[in-house]
Amino acid sequence: MRLRNTAAKEAKAAYFEEREEEVRQLNSEIQQTLSLFSKLLHNTLHVNDAVEFDTLRIREKFEAQKIPKELLQAAVLPDFKSYFVHLKAPSKVIAT
Repeated sequence: MRLRNTAAKEAKAAYFEEREEEVRQLNSEIQQTLSLFSKLLHNTLHVNDAVEFDTLRIREKFEAQKIPKELLQAAVLPDFKSYFVHLKAPSKVIAT
């Protein structure tokens, strides 16, 4: 029984030590990241990095497209009756 209690306490202590080490490493990473961000802000405040959006506009002139004459004329609509001229009426109605 004592061995179990001692082993459990040792396992618990080892777990806490591992977690504390992990927390120290994470805190160190966070500190480094914060340091990088603070330097980044300081460095960019001294640089004029404004973008003139007017300089990004495309100013190229394009010629108007020449539309073919066939496309300028209205299309003749088909006579739908001509589709049915050759059809024969059914001779019988078969119910299924």
